Amino acid sequence: MEQNQELSSEEKLIDAAVEHLNKEGLNNFTATVLTRSANLGYGTFYKYFSSTEDVLEAAIKKNVTNWSHINFESNKKEPDRLLAFLEAIYKTILQISNNASMRWLLEKPNYFVEIYYELTFDHAKTDVESAVNNGQLNKEFLKNFDTTFKLILWQICGGMSLIDEGYNYNDIALELIKLIIPNSVGEENAKEICRKLEKRNTQKIF
Repeated sequence: MEQNQELSSEEKLIDAAVEHLNKEGLNNFTATVLTRSANLGYGTFYKYFSSTEDVLEAAIKKNVTNWSHINFESNKKEPDRLLAFLEAIYKTILQISNNASMRWLLEKPNYFVEIYYELTFDHAKTDVESAVNNGQLNKEFLKNFDTTFKLILWQICGGMSLIDEGYNYNDIALELIKLIIPNSVGEENAKEICRKLEKRNTQKIF
């Protein structure tokens, strides 16, 4: 409780938004509900946000920041940078698919794509550049990588929809990774990458 009292009113509203999304998704996601949850006056909301869309974006950004930080810290010591790049994507799929409270993301996939892109693109590109320099990837993979990375994120959203329909999350994650791995990597190397990812991550969800 003492820690919460140290938060600014804006931070309290964002935390209230995150908590609401985790419990109820986008149902009753209103300024009235959020200010009441944060123990703030209704007018306080509009000192910081012009609409619920604004606080929704801030809440998603906070969640994605947490995920990307965890992934970055766990992957940065991996010497195989191609594996590190693919593992970050794989972990993201597992994180979302194993968190039932994140199903509301399917209703606002554009937020997920834009914010996740903003917060993780530089790390992803650095990993890919390292993989190119190490001879693991062809330079062609770096061409228009900004577009490629956004397409990967949209594929994740599509995968989430399939998981919601009842498909196994790990099967979907592995199939997406197979689609993402460039043909230049080779079939046997691609299979080995998938084996490593599955062995490392199915027993522990980040």
